Parts: sequence; structure tokens; C-alpha cells
Amino acid sequence: MQPDRLSARINKLPKWARDYIHNVSTFIGAEEVQELTFLRDQRRQLIKLVRELKAENRRLRKRLEKR
Repeated sequence: MQPDRLSARINKLPKWARDYIHNVSTFIGAEEVQELTFLRDQRRQLIKLVRELKAENRRLRKRLEKR
């Protein structure tokens, strides 16, 4: 059986690079990766929400100062 072109190219790489590719390709889809991705997205959303709330807080304070 002939290895495909990608496998042939990967096999020409140094051992450390082949090991890295193997680790990444076998780890993708793992529950830990999915959880980290989910948590990172949640963090981004929370940061955005905090910015929006701070901006709203500033607007409300300005309104109160005008009264």
C-alpha cells in the first residue's frame, strides 16, 4: 500500500515535527479541547458583556449628573 502524498511529506519531517503532528491530530476532538474552546468562547462573550455594561453604566451616570 502506497502512503498518500501528505503521509509521505510528513514522514520526511524531523522526528520532533512528526511527533508534534501526531499529538495534535490525535488530540483534536478530545473532550478537553472542546471544553477549552467552549470556555474560551464564553470568556470572550463575558468580556464583551462587561464592556457593554460599563458603557451603559457611564451613560446612566451622565444622565444622573445632568439632573
